[in-house]
Amino acid sequence: MRIMIVDDEVIIRTGLAKVIKWDELGLELLEPAASAEEAMARIPEERPNILLTDIRMTGKSGLQLADEARQVLPELEVIILSGYDDFSYAQQAIRQGVSDYLLKSSRPEDIIKTVLRAKQRVEEKWTARSQEHFRNKEAVDRVFERWVVEGETGGIDLQMLPGYFPRLFDGPEVKGGMFQVFLLSAEGWGSPLRRHRLLLFAVDNMLQDLLRCETPLQKNRIVAALRLADRDADPMRARRSLFEKIERLLKCTLFVTAGEPVHQPDELHRSYRTADRASGYTSLLRQNVWDYVEILRRKGGKTVCSREEELELSSILLEDDPVALKGWVQRIVQEQLDDPQMTLESLGALVHSIALAAHRWLERVLDATGREASPRTTRRFSSS
Repeated sequence: MRIMIVDDEVIIRTGLAKVIKWDELGLELLEPAASAEEAMARIPEERPNILLTDIRMTGKSGLQLADEARQVLPELEVIILSGYDDFSYAQQAIRQGVSDYLLKSSRPEDIIKTVLRAKQRVEEKWTARSQEHFRNKEAVDRVFERWVVEGETGGIDLQMLPGYFPRLFDGPEVKGGMFQVFLLSAEGWGSPLRRHRLLLFAVDNMLQDLLRCETPLQKNRIVAALRLADRDADPMRARRSLFEKIERLLKCTLFVTAGEPVHQPDELHRSYRTADRASGYTSLLRQNVWDYVEILRRKGGKTVCSREEELELSSILLEDDPVALKGWVQRIVQEQLDDPQMTLESLGALVHSIALAAHRWLERVLDATGREASPRTTRRFSSS
């Protein structure tokens, strides 16, 4: 959660920035602004959740700033600071829906209490919005799942889709464009499941704010369907800066895969399938952004274990050295991961070839000794 301080008096804004340990309150302090004009230039990009602003400043007042800022961020919590104990200011601030009103002479502990109340209100809004969001989206998401994810368009009235998904079908900027699916996952808020879900919800909220798209949440990722304008010659490049902005603001890492652009809404399942295929490379290569076109260009890497590699494997197996075996397999696989032509199919074929080579060695040993392989031994070499 982010807070911005706005005051044209350098002593006040730097004092507030330093005297309170904002990070201990669970808040990220944005760079203080020296005027309402500077704050408004930065608010659309930095998107604070709480605004702590002087009421009287050179240029626009704090109340004018509060009014304009809420047009950009309707859920923004605004706390007004004043050096004047004048009830008329408080009355006007209350009429404009300002969250709280403080004197500049207030003690730090009073400012902290006021800010924490604002923080709690933000969290309560998030919780309520999240609950309402999931209640309202359940039925719509099921239509989306059948339409885009499962490809079951037979039982769906395509004429009703604009009513379900206005972001895909409304707006002059999208007339005549194509459709495309992006898959997004995120890391950076810790491992517990609740934190991961909160991160996905935060990413989903920002996507809704910054991009006209439909974004049903799956278990571990977001499916984002959008309509491309005619001018989007390179959709992935056009969206890359947007994804980087979300990463900066949420302090997270996004993993994004883009599917094939399609001309008709009933073809979106094809876009989803190609995006899903591209997402299979994310965990292997840890590349943040994948386009299905990059996958199509790959011709495939090595698929068969060479004679020299098989002899090397036999030597390691003969020595019964599991550490050496693991290192050898990791080296062979890593060589393929480093190959720009590698595909999931070619990698799978190579791993299968290694397993077959191990089984051939085992069969030769058993033939030489006149023994039969036990189920345990067979499982061991299969897992290797």
